[in-house]
Amino acid sequence: MRRADVRPKPRQQPHPPFYIGGISPAAVEVGARHADVYLYWGNTVDQIRGDIAEVRRRAAALGRQDRLRHGMRFQVLVRDTEEQAWRDAEALIARAGDAARASRLRRMGAESHADARMRRLSVEAAADGWRIAPHLWAGITTVRHGAGVMIVGNPEQVTATIQEYVDLGCTSFCLSGYPHDAEARRFGELVLPAFR
Repeated sequence: MRRADVRPKPRQQPHPPFYIGGISPAAVEVGARHADVYLYWGNTVDQIRGDIAEVRRRAAALGRQDRLRHGMRFQVLVRDTEEQAWRDAEALIARAGDAARASRLRRMGAESHADARMRRLSVEAAADGWRIAPHLWAGITTVRHGAGVMIVGNPEQVTATIQEYVDLGCTSFCLSGYPHDAEARRFGELVLPAFR
């Protein structure tokens, strides 16, 4: 589209930050070349460290290593206690039957490299109750498409987990939960103060 007009005009000048994500070679190329923020779907710290290194390598080859920021896309479930957090996380998918999960897994991954990674993660983590790290849970990937890794724990555990990604160089976070409004309220009360 050329000469598009946006109203109302954005506050950021000359434009709002451009976010992109994806793990395919094409996504890495476009993001390294054009993005302000490269957004990764939740995964283990080691996996994201490698993803960031690859995107940084490509951005450096284009002379953009100092202009590209990094961000994370996670689901979050925080409760007063770790035990309650895990109970509530598991309850989110408890009513999905095995047939629905199997059907979801068969369809997942055909659309993108990132979906294929989520499918592998889900299958590999199934035996461990979909736990991929102490406070990372891939259970959501069994019932929904897209970014399905959830940070689960008490306020201190959720804060510490997010801090691990900050320490990797992530400065933007796109966080959500189920139901959105209730989880946003809990996050605002129980976790956000630690980052102010």
